[in-house]
This record gives sequence, C-alpha cells and structure tokens, in this order.
Amino acid sequence: MNETLDNMVSNILRQIREKAAPIGFTRIEVVKTSIINSNILWTQLLLYDNEPLPIKLDILQDIYAPSIKTIYSSPGSGINTDANFITPKSRNISVFLVNKGYIFVGITPREDAAPSVFNFGVFRDWGLNKHTTDFSKVITLFQGIIDQDYEVLGHSAGALVAFDYASQNYDIRFKAVRIIDMIGQYSPTSQEFINSQVSLDAVNGAISRGSFTNTEILGIRYLVQQAQTNPTGDSGFPRPSPYTGNFTNEGFLYFALIFTGQLPGPFTEITGLASSWYFRQGYLQGTYEFGTLPTDDRYSLTHTRIDTIYDVIASVGSGIYPLAYDRDFYAVWSNSYPLAWENIRVPVFYVNTEFGFGDASHTVSLLTSSIVMYDIVRDYGHADPTFSDTADIDFWDKL
Repeated sequence: MNETLDNMVSNILRQIREKAAPIGFTRIEVVKTSIINSNILWTQLLLYDNEPLPIKLDILQDIYAPSIKTIYSSPGSGINTDANFITPKSRNISVFLVNKGYIFVGITPREDAAPSVFNFGVFRDWGLNKHTTDFSKVITLFQGIIDQDYEVLGHSAGALVAFDYASQNYDIRFKAVRIIDMIGQYSPTSQEFINSQVSLDAVNGAISRGSFTNTEILGIRYLVQQAQTNPTGDSGFPRPSPYTGNFTNEGFLYFALIFTGQLPGPFTEITGLASSWYFRQGYLQGTYEFGTLPTDDRYSLTHTRIDTIYDVIASVGSGIYPLAYDRDFYAVWSNSYPLAWENIRVPVFYVNTEFGFGDASHTVSLLTSSIVMYDIVRDYGHADPTFSDTADIDFWDKL
C-alpha cells in the first residue's frame, strides 16, 4: 500500500480512537486493509469493549471521490459483512454503493468472533435488542467522526436490526432504511403468524433448558466441504419418495440451497414445521431434476454461481448465532416483541424476493409514518439479492 493509502488508514484509525473511548470501546485491532476494483479502500477492524467478543467493522470508501453519505449495514444471522455484502469480491453490493457515493460501514455482530471453545451462556440475552444496541453504538461512533447524512441497510436478520434501529432514532442526519428480503410482522390471521408463535415457544423452551446457539450455517459449511472434496459421494441423506438412494454430496448441497424451506431442523419434532418454514422456497433459486440413480440427478442455480457460495462460506467466521436472536425474530413476526413500527419516520425502501420471504405487505401496512417504496423481485431466492451475478440490475437498482 502506498504512502497516500497508509495515511488514509492512519487517519481513519486516529479518528476512531479519538471518539471510541467515551462510547466504551477500549481497543481497536486492524484485521486487514486492501484495495478493491482499483478505487476502493477496504479496512477491516475489530472494536473491543468490556464484552467477551468484539464487533467487526468493514469500512469501504472511494480513494479518489468524496462521499455524499454513509450507509451502515447489518448482515444476516450466522454470517458476517464480508460474506453477505462483500462477496463476490469482483462485484458486490458494497462496491455498488461506494460507487454511488456512499461510505459503506458493515457492522458484524459479536458472535462471528466466537471461538469453538467459549462460554456460550453469554448468548442467553443476546437477542435483537443486543444486536440493535451494538449497531447503534457503532453508528454513534462514526457519526461523531463523519457527521454526514446516513442510511441503514439490512438483509434477513439484519433487516430487523435496521427496522429496530429506525424505530428508536430520530437524528436529523438519518435519511432512509433499506431492507433486503425480510418479514417485519405477519398478519394475525395468517398461518405464518401461528407458526411464529409455535416456533417462539419451542425456542424459549430450548433456552430454558440451557441451549443457546443456532448452528445452521455450520451445517451448510459441512455440506459445502463434502461437495467440494467428494461431490459424488453418498451424503447419507435419502432422496424423497418415490426416488431411492441417498443424495450425492453435491446433489444434497444444491437441494438444500434451493429447497431450504423444506428441510427439517432441531425443533421440527416439537413444532411439526420445517426449520426454515418461513421461506417460500429457499436460499437460492434453481432447478433440481431427479434421475433413476442419485448420480443421474441434474441441478443448477439460476442466478448465483456455486463458486460464489463456496466463497461466502469461506468468509464466514464462527457460523453460529444466539438462539435469543431467533427467539426475537419469531416474537417480532408474531407481534410479541415491542417494535414500534409507527415510530419509523424515514423513507423505507423495501424489496423482498418471491422465493425467500415473499409478500411483506402486512409489514408495509404497519409503517404508517413512513413513505414506503415496496417491491418483490420475481424468481429470486432469499440469498440471491447479494450473490446473484445480475443483482445490480435485478435487485440493487430497486433497493
């Protein structure tokens, strides 16, 4: 890195250190700095305070052009900013936003830094409020440095953090909320509302019995590893009737990515529901055709390259997150969590996917104090909005 860029990084760190202590951050660790697409400086930091795990920040800014505003982003549960918003490296939503004039600040929750041996009991109370509080803390820090108009962006679980933040903040500099594929609340007359209540009870029961973590992403990491190292091997997972034999490792990975909403999970025996019952179909849109033998199965992803998914999983940290976070998703969806939708007064840009969370019109109806721009992108799965090769055309321009 040349002297000019070294000076930019040093300036960022100096300003953060000057403002960090009064907010409670006691140490800053630089993880890496690099250049993306020749014009964007990417600085990754860890912010430490009195909590057992740090918050990770990813700051992207144009080296040559001044920014016009800042966007603070919250990733989906179990993954981090790098995986959710900065992958693939050659074309991603963070670069898209920087080239639109933003400083991009990704705020990764603390659990991403959890080691395999850890006191997971601290996760007991790390629900939505904890994640929103940390998100807000970082925004306060950076606004004290940058002091320009800003927006918040969230995908999946991160979208609820963005909504929760917006319901509690009225800063004149705060200009918009941008939501990628999430439900805020289901209609009380819907089956999904009932499913949320059933799921909430199941998660509360697990927490009361001393279970504090969701490991879904670790399962996907395992499937990716098996598909990469032994694609035609026996996955151990049976193909659905009337087809015989087990999926191959690669076949089951594709099936799990496309039909995520059908797969059982740790609470299925209790709830009778699939683990991700809230997806209209799955993480990614694609096709799966069964053959006579498992090795005859044919499958493909419609918008996202499988290599992108491999890169995403390689970028994930611990891959776990608190069950308390799950608990609060279900509580918000079933109107058991006090999220004040009517307090959100900034414009909301709300774009869902057809095969992810689908219709969010009931949530839109609750945003009575906002101007809402709402759309559903057809033929997209839940994760396609940030990973698709054509997301800049299909999704980001709508967002």
